[in-house]
Amino acid sequence: MNTLIRRFRVRTVVDLGTGPARIAKYLTGFERGYAVDQSRPMLSLAQKELQVFRVDRFWTVLQQNAFRLRLPVQVDLILCFKVIRHYPLHERKKLYARIYRALKKKGLFVLDVPNTALYRTQHSLVYDVSWTKDEIVKELRQAGFRVLLMKPLVHHFFLQSKISGLCRFGMYSLPYFLIWLLDRFSFSQPYEWIL
Repeated sequence: MNTLIRRFRVRTVVDLGTGPARIAKYLTGFERGYAVDQSRPMLSLAQKELQVFRVDRFWTVLQQNAFRLRLPVQVDLILCFKVIRHYPLHERKKLYARIYRALKKKGLFVLDVPNTALYRTQHSLVYDVSWTKDEIVKELRQAGFRVLLMKPLVHHFFLQSKISGLCRFGMYSLPYFLIWLLDRFSFSQPYEWIL
């Protein structure tokens, strides 16, 4: 994300559905950020994380429902991870429209997209949507967005999830290295994409 921020000279960014600032706390190279979530407890955690990472001076924490998103300015970049997938199409269309209006004319919208080929095999108690490449590109085009890049992530999900289990035994360096190494070898069906 930081490379994208530099490459496109992003000055203003929104982390929509920031949760505990899981993405926001690592971002650099912009002037002003808005960490947005509707959950007050999550925003409390986000504020603490931003302080721990010493980046809180760049961020304004806003408690808002994404479907009623109102920002003080239009922004260059909106990140939306682990959010869009939880809504049916008619609600996603409303969310896309709100995001589109919040962006500057050449603004960027970055989101994570679970791959239907692998994601549907997981059992979840939460409503989640997954897509094929063609489905998400079509959906975003219909909402007025143009897909510039689809970056595949987690090429060997099942093996990588087994390896990460080693962390339960206090082993951290080896699993992280093995997962990093596996991700260097592409697979036709990644677990998800970043668009």
